[in-house]
Amino acid sequence: MNDDTEEEISELDFMLSELDSLDFPELLEFRSKMDAVIAVRAKQERAALNQRAKELQAFFGVGSTAELFIENKENTPTEKPSPKKRSKAKPAKYYDFDTDSTWDGEGEKPQWLADWIAAGKDPTELLIENNPFQGIQYGTR
Repeated sequence: MNDDTEEEISELDFMLSELDSLDFPELLEFRSKMDAVIAVRAKQERAALNQRAKELQAFFGVGSTAELFIENKENTPTEKPSPKKRSKAKPAKYYDFDTDSTWDGEGEKPQWLADWIAAGKDPTELLIENNPFQGIQYGTR
């Protein structure tokens, strides 16, 4: 650390002990100085990490940092895997008029449907296919 940074840290230590007595402008100045110290420290940490990565690259004889994390280069596929295909959204089966929510019938039961059933009501009343407003396009949430 350089002398300026050490001086700023000692000043911050003093300010921390007096934090309760600082007024708003002084608190803003304190935060500004803290941000400056943090920026210096972050720069130092990045430099140290970059140096360590270079040392590891040289030690293991690899050309990039990413190669450090590949355990067995011979068995590593050279082509990129194809991206996952998105499954198509299933059409909604249940609709709640109060919350304007829908559910496709798969996965965890939504709270509004659980509450409906807990109240002793028939969940088939919320089926979209039994809805008198069947021609209306429902949102998917």
